[in-house]
Amino acid sequence: MGITYEVSGDGGFVYTTVTGEFTEEDVLRHEAALAADGRIQPGFGQLAEVTGDASLPPGDDGPSRTEALAARLAEIAGAHPDRFQGARYAIVIQGARAFELAKLFETIYDGPASVIVFYNRDIAKTWLGCKRETGADGGAPQGRSG
Repeated sequence: MGITYEVSGDGGFVYTTVTGEFTEEDVLRHEAALAADGRIQPGFGQLAEVTGDASLPPGDDGPSRTEALAARLAEIAGAHPDRFQGARYAIVIQGARAFELAKLFETIYDGPASVIVFYNRDIAKTWLGCKRETGADGGAPQGRSG
């Protein structure tokens, strides 16, 4: 698993990278880490760049797993409305199958944050109002999940 994140100095922005293989549990641990991280301010923006592959058990179909994951993530975020209400998640993902599942997630996610999936990083950054070229502070990760 390779899910890491950085938090901006003011706590208003989270830059997340997902590399290599990852599972649903990895994603859930990441969301729980965001909920517990006192540096993150309510209504934060998150740019999540996904370059890894989700590990689905053999014979399991992606859509049903995506629906279950969306429900569990919404539950975590819903338990922390003070942190996630008004938050904006821009997920940048490549690959046709992964993008398709991510768009399904975008459609069915019913949590307090806004989620939009992008194929283009620059467009995602524009939607979030980002001005920086690199991570949250342009430096080493300040936080990690998982």
